[in-house]
Amino acid sequence: MKNLIRPLIALAIVATTFTSCMDKGEDIDYEGQILAQERSIDSVLNSQRSAIQAYVAAEFTNPVTDTTSINLTRLGKKVTRGMYYEVLSEPTNSTYEYKYSGSGFVVPTVKLKYTVSTLSKTVVQSDATGGTYTLNYNNAAFSSVWLYSFYPYSISYNGNQVKIDQLGGLTKDGLKTGSKFRIISPSLWTETNSSSSTIPANQPLVYEFEVLSIE
Repeated sequence: MKNLIRPLIALAIVATTFTSCMDKGEDIDYEGQILAQERSIDSVLNSQRSAIQAYVAAEFTNPVTDTTSINLTRLGKKVTRGMYYEVLSEPTNSTYEYKYSGSGFVVPTVKLKYTVSTLSKTVVQSDATGGTYTLNYNNAAFSSVWLYSFYPYSISYNGNQVKIDQLGGLTKDGLKTGSKFRIISPSLWTETNSSSSTIPANQPLVYEFEVLSIE
């Protein structure tokens, strides 16, 4: 499941194309493709749920359940994203504000330390000294879990609440300088677009972030 990047956006694209093709009278089974995509999402979440919950029970001190819903319309059900997180340290400086410009999110540059590990505690990616990263989807090394972790649930813009990736981040204010944050996620949100990535496919992963600065 490489190219995880946003299965929900893939669903939206397929749905839009399906409607367009119906208008043109083209005989393409996009409805079947949407149903197959929804079944795949549901299957991954179901198959990894027990292992994730067992890890959380054993390793997390104050876990928070992500309750954001995904609407699988063809299956006639709603599911959650399957992530759990905990705030290990609150920000030491909360002055940074995440913003939306109208043409898109204002992308922050972050200096941070981080680790990514499997449920068996094997570290598959890390930066122990603190590197500088630009947090957007154009960075092939990143996955949805990075953005869900860093960005707030929604950002106010012209009287509307705008959400990253249509679903929103995990916390009210997002991560800021001094934040230490741990999250465990199903593989739907952890795999990257990078062919050279060390992130294993089809495995839940645990991320720990320590934000040194953000601007």
